[in-house]
Amino acid sequence: MSIRDLIGRITDRRRASRIQTQGLAAYYWTGGIPKPQDVSDIGLYGAHIIAPDVFYPGTLVQIMLENRAAMQGDGKNPHISVCGRVCRKTSEGFCVAFSFADGSERRQLRRFLQGVTRRAQPEAEPAGLDESNAKDRSEDAAAAANTPRPPGQNEVTLGQDKPQTMRLIEFKPGEEKERNQEKHMEDKKRRSNGQALIESALILPLLFLLIVNVINFGGFLYDWIAVSNAARTGAQYLCTGGATVGAPAPPIAAAVSTLVLNDMHALPNSASAQVCVSKSSSVTVTCNTGSAPAGAPPPVDTAEGGITYVVGAVDVKYTYQPFIPLWDFPNLRIHATLPPTTIHRQARMRMLE
Repeated sequence: MSIRDLIGRITDRRRASRIQTQGLAAYYWTGGIPKPQDVSDIGLYGAHIIAPDVFYPGTLVQIMLENRAAMQGDGKNPHISVCGRVCRKTSEGFCVAFSFADGSERRQLRRFLQGVTRRAQPEAEPAGLDESNAKDRSEDAAAAANTPRPPGQNEVTLGQDKPQTMRLIEFKPGEEKERNQEKHMEDKKRRSNGQALIESALILPLLFLLIVNVINFGGFLYDWIAVSNAARTGAQYLCTGGATVGAPAPPIAAAVSTLVLNDMHALPNSASAQVCVSKSSSVTVTCNTGSAPAGAPPPVDTAEGGITYVVGAVDVKYTYQPFIPLWDFPNLRIHATLPPTTIHRQARMRMLE
């Protein structure tokens, strides 16, 4: 497509067709009761309203257009509501440019304007028309009926014995093209109505999987911190129990295990916790499950400057279970979320004796 063709498709709204109207009134609210204001000319994109009111350029005005000529003719009262933006002020009134939310509002205004042109009345004839003038008028009407009408002129019959010809404003071909484009866009929108539903159905499983993993990862981090704090608490109690007020002897391994298990009681799978307590002065490792695990050897004595210290150790193992379990294939190493995982934490401190 050439640049000339592209420029030719652009419609200049200032050159759009306009209708010189009589009997078309505009109503808008200014704080009091709306009064009818005459519309001198109107088109598909704007109108000139004769009114004493003053608006700043850019002001949005909700306007109700009423065809009073149609109301006097057949009893109907066709009207339409449009939103206009004030463009400028004139000596007689102000000009507005119409704003449309979608193509349907533009089509409704186009049909309203076509109804205004169809219902247009010719100017009233003066009284006292003599027979010669009436004869000339009938001859002119017959000649006009036999003469081909140029484009843009249509015959309007106001009565069976009074055929007359008046010029009606027709819309340009560019506006017809614009109307076809609007219809094409509406058809395209109608065909794509189910697109959002299909996209939602496709993205919903992924969104659900993301939410589940966020919950499970958060639970895993919480359990890891809780197990680390429990092991540190048990080691501190084991090392300082004999040196605190009211505890003349160091705590036994069972008391340390009970303290650690109570600290982990809030975890979902607290029954799987394994707590082992040991001292460097003894080769015995005491666990709440009976058998000592391979990863919990007794601590060794530490010496600094010829001084030997007794070391107490607390070893904690805990099996994490996901809060929301999903399908997984362990043989293929494919998991929809975190699988059951073992959390192993140790804490060692020098004992105060």
